Amino acid sequence: MLGEILDDLLISASTGRCITASRHFPARPAVLASFPSSLDPRIAEALRARGIENLYSHQARAWELVEQGRFGEMAALRGDEIVAVPLAEAVAELKVVPEELYRQTQAFFG
Repeated sequence: MLGEILDDLLISASTGRCITASRHFPARPAVLASFPSSLDPRIAEALRARGIENLYSHQARAWELVEQGRFGEMAALRGDEIVAVPLAEAVAELKVVPEELYRQTQAFFG
């Protein structure tokens, strides 16, 4: 179903003209990190009770930023590295979702 939505976006009159390139990247394994030792054990236990044994690397990096008091930054993927990005940089440009794409994703994800 997701493939059909992506195909529709590529040929759509409103979104297709906005797409200048399309590439398929093969799946790659998730990069996981252990729960930080500073994480409240009750939170770790609640996550484990739901079958979550690790954090994703970007989640662990976000936790590190909070621990370091680096508020106003977010964890982001650049290439294959998780880096801290100032929020002002992350939101510097207005990002607009075409109405048609919004409707399609709303239909798919609810």
